[in-house]
Amino acid sequence: MATFGPSANVAAGTASAAGAVTMPNVVVWEWQTDTGHWRPYEPAVCRLLEQEAPTPSVCLVKADQRLGVYVVDKASMEQLRTDTGTVRSVRRKEYPPDSAPGRGVVWQWWGDCAWSLYDMDTCYVLEAAYISGAPSVDLMHTLANLPYTIDFRTMTQTRQETGYTRKIQRVQMPVVYPLSGNHGCVGAGKTPNLTYTNGHVNCNTTLVPSTSVGGSNKRTHSSGTSAAVVPPAISGMKGRNGVNTKLTTSANGMKAVPPMASTPLSVNTGARPRARSTPALVSGGQPTTLVAHNRHAISHLTHAVTGMTGLLMSPALPVRLTHCTGPILSPPHVSKMECRPVQGVPPPKKLRRKSSSKSRNSLSGPDVLKKYSVKMKEQPPEEDCPICCENLRGPSGYDATENMSPTMVTKLQHCNHVFHSVCLLAMYNSGSKDGSLQCPTCKTIYGEKCGNQPPGTMDYHVIPYPLPGYVDCHTIRIIYTIPHGIQGPDHPNPGKKYTARGFPRLCYLPDTERGRKGLQLLIKAWERRLIFTIGRSTTTGEDNTVTWNEIHHKTEFGSNVTGHGYPDPDYLDNVIAELAAHGVTE
Repeated sequence: MATFGPSANVAAGTASAAGAVTMPNVVVWEWQTDTGHWRPYEPAVCRLLEQEAPTPSVCLVKADQRLGVYVVDKASMEQLRTDTGTVRSVRRKEYPPDSAPGRGVVWQWWGDCAWSLYDMDTCYVLEAAYISGAPSVDLMHTLANLPYTIDFRTMTQTRQETGYTRKIQRVQMPVVYPLSGNHGCVGAGKTPNLTYTNGHVNCNTTLVPSTSVGGSNKRTHSSGTSAAVVPPAISGMKGRNGVNTKLTTSANGMKAVPPMASTPLSVNTGARPRARSTPALVSGGQPTTLVAHNRHAISHLTHAVTGMTGLLMSPALPVRLTHCTGPILSPPHVSKMECRPVQGVPPPKKLRRKSSSKSRNSLSGPDVLKKYSVKMKEQPPEEDCPICCENLRGPSGYDATENMSPTMVTKLQHCNHVFHSVCLLAMYNSGSKDGSLQCPTCKTIYGEKCGNQPPGTMDYHVIPYPLPGYVDCHTIRIIYTIPHGIQGPDHPNPGKKYTARGFPRLCYLPDTERGRKGLQLLIKAWERRLIFTIGRSTTTGEDNTVTWNEIHHKTEFGSNVTGHGYPDPDYLDNVIAELAAHGVTE
């Protein structure tokens, strides 16, 4: 069975008859997100990047005014944002003309408030399945290698582990992607007139057969009697009813390549298709793709590292750089029959909703202070109050209350730290007022600390796959689900809507004794509403949204590209320490 993917063939197709030529591929440039996903540039940007330039650096503002702060270095295959110094990897890939980018088609999924693009490899798979007339496709069993089932009848995407469904759509772009090599830029820097005919790329500029293969920009033009040819238009394609329409041929008699719809979907071989990146040539002529490891800053050090890379790539040294692969966020598909309970941990409740249903504390602020502190009868020490920064022997910076004078001083029972009584009361009243008190000096917690996590569900089970660094055991998978809602009285803006992006969120622990202990503590933290909170996202800058609450989770299953995965031998110790800082212990 032929491999189903853009890297299966270096050219879009071949013709066996005399005088037949190789059809040009379509070129797509993509940039890599912080989570390792690839996002395609728009066709105008790809066309700009394909053009010959005197220097490897290309300012994207030439193609799109909105991209004025972005520069792409084609030598190192990096994108630089000039105002922040952020560096991202880019890649260049070629696709057959009868694929999704060749037809000018992209596929999108509906996020929480906008449509988002699939990467072009996934668009390639979806378009081939859609054109073939298949009612659905399991992306896990294709080279897309994603844990989703796509239903073309309802135009929905369903996550296989959770059953969570989103809408999808197929979009026809008004502008085409460029053709590979000199097919995309013919004669004196002119760009051929590219159009769509029945969903396929047409080029009305005369093209000369090329002797190069794949993504190379170096082409040898034929001369003398070699006839110029034009890529043919495919007048029809296989529709949703499964009926094949006719294929037309160009004036020179060259037959069009049949659409990929006739190629069956193959079972995934275990790896996502690799990017066919344009290599950077370094010392000794060794090709490699340079990837920036520091994606938050760029300086002269970057160029120095590039120079050292050239020395390391010298033929005299047995060293070779490899591609930086994307993160593996999800395990292979796991059926419900393969999931089993966590040993020694009670199964998740049928309804594990925790919000304001947590009984609110009936003690007042003065009662809480009376419970966990004592009034000092002796003269306080000659030092400043850690809360108001006024001397403890003088009045507090806060106003007096009915039962507390501004000069009253209180000492906490266990840690013996001293504060103005009205300062400690003001600190308590500004928090969640859950009946617990935390020393602002040493962080000792008095009582049971509770947070303001919004309603949601927490589920967990064991899946039969190991984590990197824990090859001898299976994996505990945690699934957090929180919907959008309205903020309550213990949230920053009561009565205002809040968003919940990226749910359900999947997290992973090794199924070891230490991992099961971590799970039990996380369950306790969930029930105390400490895992999440509502505030400003440090990732997107969005306000009034659900965010993590300083208890780190591992959301990357099979790698540690983003820093949120395995192997990480210190993670369990660190997360248990973080939970203890919130008062969650055995």
